[in-house]
Amino acid sequence: MTALTDLRQITTYVNMDTFKKIEDARSHVSRSAFVANVLEIAFGDYRIGVD
Repeated sequence: MTALTDLRQITTYVNMDTFKKIEDARSHVSRSAFVANVLEIAFGDYRIGVD
């Protein structure tokens, strides 16, 4: 887990279909926490500048 001082806010807009998918999938988790978890998973092994 990242320390709170290392966190940065991201604000974005999504279309209604994507919003509904997020709402359906997130269950009891807050929207921001759910999206943050998805982004951490998506970029967890992402290596910048490596082909």
